[in-house]
Amino acid sequence: MVRHSTVVEAYGILGIEEDSSLEVVKSAYKQLALRTHPDKNPGNEDATAQFQRISEAYNVLVKHLDRSSSPPRRPPHSHSYSPFNDDSDDYDEFDYYDDYDDYDEDYEDLNFYMFLFEELLRGRANRYANMRYNRHKPTAPESPEQYQARISRMREEQEQAEARRKREEAARKEAQQRERERESRQAEERQRVKVAQKKAQAAASQKSVEEKARTREQHLQRLRSEIFAAARRGDSARVKKGVYEDNVDAAGGEIRKGGEKFVETLPNDPRETLLHIAAKCGDAELVEWLDSHGKLIALYVEHRLMYGR
Repeated sequence: MVRHSTVVEAYGILGIEEDSSLEVVKSAYKQLALRTHPDKNPGNEDATAQFQRISEAYNVLVKHLDRSSSPPRRPPHSHSYSPFNDDSDDYDEFDYYDDYDDYDEDYEDLNFYMFLFEELLRGRANRYANMRYNRHKPTAPESPEQYQARISRMREEQEQAEARRKREEAARKEAQQRERERESRQAEERQRVKVAQKKAQAAASQKSVEEKARTREQHLQRLRSEIFAAARRGDSARVKKGVYEDNVDAAGGEIRKGGEKFVETLPNDPRETLLHIAAKCGDAELVEWLDSHGKLIALYVEHRLMYGR
């Protein structure tokens, strides 16, 4: 911020003696303003601050000299009556000359500011011309040393670029190899899981088959033991139903092959048949039925063996 100067300081800033006239003040200000204007000193903060101080000092002195040199004015268009005054005009002669002096001063200030503006424009034009000249200034031809240095630099840049491309290519191949290995491991893992799943399914299926076979064998053995128990009780009807409908072998013993584990109490004679039990119980009718039925079964089996159906 510009500090307001006193009149004494203002004379010192413009570099002129105290009580100098307005013309001297204006002349000094013009010289200093042209020399310190910001457009003539781009980027120079000190010059900008100095220009502001000079402008402030000039304004202080202009106001000071204007107040001290101007006579007191009467209001314009005053209507004063004097019996001793032959002039009846409304406009005073002093007012006329004061206004004329103000017009001269304003015109002179306008000329100065026009001059300052032209100088600034000329300075900018010169800077622009210098910039264009520097930008389009032809370069000097290369010396052999400069040429060799440029060629060496270009060769070095090419070698560095080639080395960088090789490194990038090697890194790319390495990444591809890692990706292939990863995919191979994943494929092996998928295959292992698939085989394990198939084995598990096969084991489960086998277990199911075995469980079904065990259940069927247990059912057949339990049914056969029930028929033999009915024969020992003398229940011929149940024996006939078991032989005819459940295909219980009348000529075989009570225990089927592999059925021992399903029998809680083993018979005294494992080879004892239903026919033997019926004869032991004295049931002649059941003995005859079992015998005839056994012959029919034997013929049926023989027919199947001969003709396959």
